[in-house]
Parts: sequence; C-alpha cells; structure tokens
Amino acid sequence: MTRLRPWLIIGAALLLAGALVCLIIREYQARQAGTEVALRVQQMDPRSLLSGHYVQLTFIEEMPAGLACEQTMPGGSAAQPEREEAWIALRTNGDHHSFAGVGMTRQDAARHGSLQLRGTATCVGRSDTQVLLMIGLDRFHASQKEAETLEAVMRGPGDHAVHARVSVGKDGRARLAGLKVDGRETRLDWFGR
Repeated sequence: MTRLRPWLIIGAALLLAGALVCLIIREYQARQAGTEVALRVQQMDPRSLLSGHYVQLTFIEEMPAGLACEQTMPGGSAAQPEREEAWIALRTNGDHHSFAGVGMTRQDAARHGSLQLRGTATCVGRSDTQVLLMIGLDRFHASQKEAETLEAVMRGPGDHAVHARVSVGKDGRARLAGLKVDGRETRLDWFGR
C-alpha cells in the first residue's frame, strides 16, 4: 500500500489539474460564443478604484426616458427580484447597451429589450432615475503594469468613458471579456488570440 501512495497522490493531482483546465476551456468557449456588449461602469475616484491590481466594477444605469425606477421592477421597488430566475433586459444605446427593464422570466424581460441576462436590479437610494445592476461581475483583475496604466488614465483631468466588455451567453450568464477606458481596451484573453 505504501508503494501505491505516491502514485495515488500523483493521479489525484493530475485529475484535479485536468478538471481545472477543462473548466477554463469551457468558460473561454462560452465567453467566445456569447453576444458581446459594452456596459457603462460607474465613474469613481481612481484612488479607491484600483487596489490589489483590480478595478472595482459598479454598473449604475440611468432609467429609460419617461420611466421611474419603481415602474420597471416587478411589483414596484418593494418587490425587486432577488432570485436566480430574475432577468435584466438591455437595449442598444449608441456604442453601448443600456438597462431597459427587469422580468422574473426571460420572456418577461424580452418585452423590455432585445438582450436578456441573469441578474438583479435595485433602485439607487432614493433616486427614481438610476438603477444598480448586479450581474455577477464586480472586479476586473489586471497585471500590476496594466493596473497602474489604468489608474494614471483615471486620475487624469476630465470625465472618462469606462465600459466593461461583457459576453452574454445563451444561458443568460454575463462573463467579463475586457475593460475599455477612453478608447484604450484591455481584453481578457487566456489563449492569446
């Protein structure tokens, strides 16, 4: 039995490494096959934006013209969807996509916008004109050099256009594909394509 122990440990390590590689490849393929959209990232103070070589992503959208936040939530703001079945609808808005509405099912959300993804939406504070989107993405990790470059851009004068490039799969799940700051795009590309 003691002679087999090293081989069992090696076999278990290879099995776990193989499972990890399969998971990475499957997620990469799902991201590549998804519909890619650009979502605005809330402007933040760059001193708190980057720490530990990641960018904190916060998706706060303006409500569609003529609609109040409560009107887009099923049952009003007191009954916002917090379950896995909740869907967020997006619509094309120039060079990016914007919030269009929420539905408890994908079909309900499709009435508001042409692209639906899993997530939840919450009215921002007492504002009736903004909504916070929670789509399972909250950080963009970068190398130290890339993080310092993004930080330098964000600390520069003026407003900066910040968009997260998000791949929405057939399953409705959002997968981060990259980050675009003032036209400078950083892509997540594990295989160098």
